Amino acid sequence: MMDARQFFGHGCGFVDISLLAAALLSEQTLIWTLDKKFEVLAAELNKAYRPTLHA
Repeated sequence: MMDARQFFGHGCGFVDISLLAAALLSEQTLIWTLDKKFEVLAAELNKAYRPTLHA
């Protein structure tokens, strides 16, 4: 799954990609981050945690 995508140029480093790879290995793991570029990449792979904000 990871090798089928082009991650170069997304602004994510080695640690970000390593965390994403680890999350992809687990069905229950989601990524919660304040890094907008990393959040977009995680969302593309359905691994972004987006909490519901109360108004």
